[in-house]
Amino acid sequence: MKTRIPFLIFIFCTLTFSCFQKKKEHTAEIAYPVKVTKAEKKDALIYFDSIGHVESILAVKINSRIEGQLMDVLFKEGDEVKEGDPLLTIDPRPYKAELDKAMGQLDESVANLYIAKDRFIRYKDIAKEEYISQLDFETLTADVAKGEALVKQNQANVENAKLNLEYCYIYAPISGMTGILQIDKGNMIYPSDKQDIISINQIDPIYVTFTSNQTNLSTIQSISKTAPVKLQVAYEDLAHPDAEGTLDMIDNQVDPATGLITLRAIFKNSERKLWPGKFVKTRLILKIEKDTIVIPFKALHQTSSGPVVFVIKENDTAELRLVELGQRQDDNIIIIKGISENEKVVIDGQLNLAQGTKVTIKTDEKK
Repeated sequence: MKTRIPFLIFIFCTLTFSCFQKKKEHTAEIAYPVKVTKAEKKDALIYFDSIGHVESILAVKINSRIEGQLMDVLFKEGDEVKEGDPLLTIDPRPYKAELDKAMGQLDESVANLYIAKDRFIRYKDIAKEEYISQLDFETLTADVAKGEALVKQNQANVENAKLNLEYCYIYAPISGMTGILQIDKGNMIYPSDKQDIISINQIDPIYVTFTSNQTNLSTIQSISKTAPVKLQVAYEDLAHPDAEGTLDMIDNQVDPATGLITLRAIFKNSERKLWPGKFVKTRLILKIEKDTIVIPFKALHQTSSGPVVFVIKENDTAELRLVELGQRQDDNIIIIKGISENEKVVIDGQLNLAQGTKVTIKTDEKK
């Protein structure tokens, strides 16, 4: 009996150790599936992104300088007009009458001045001989002065009446696109009206105004001195910009409350992709970095030691690499240090990996 018990213990230990060894060998053979891509060397844009606002270079709100009935509308709402095109007509008849009246008064005052001057000349010589009193002669002199003043006053009235008559005909002060007419034909218009009759916005070319952190200011200033600085804009995805313009100006001060500075770019807008008042995503291109290493951004993992990437070695095992990052490039990112060109980086399946983990690269993703 005593001999049998040690023998059973020996058999149990042998079987247990054998199972453990098989389990360990089986575990060591597990290879986790991953998706990979190769690190690429290529030229990359260095830029900063912001939010911009589309603005007209010229924007005019049209009001009336005179009161009267709106008689004619000579455009369609939304039409593009050229500078000097007729837009509106206010009833000119009252102002034509005022002009006629002013011109009649001017003619009368000119005639009276002629008579006063003639009388002054005829009596001037006899006044020296004292054939008329000094008082009468001074009256004749005063009549000439009053006549000249009245002529000037009536000339001014004529000019004012001409201006008022001209104000009856409203022309486009700039070239651009008309908006919605706020006062219908037939209504009375008054100079004191708070509502504009119509607005005109210049559409082409057009501005985009945006802001940048003050830390970028010296770089922008330096680049703009040597070459035009490009600005790309998009409504949805800056990887596929809707328009490209050039930096037009940098504001003359940084906002002390925010540390931001306002910048403005100008765009050709013949296709009318940019519309006044809309907000857009902006990307100011600072420079092109040559021969940078670029990998997908989703390959990165953040750790307490910094950003890391899993690189697949020739023996299909994972190596954990600490990397130094450059600027993000939409779905990619620049790697300054830590990865070389054509090295395989894991872009999916990282959660199962550790240093030295065996992997299987999915054939449809293998580069």
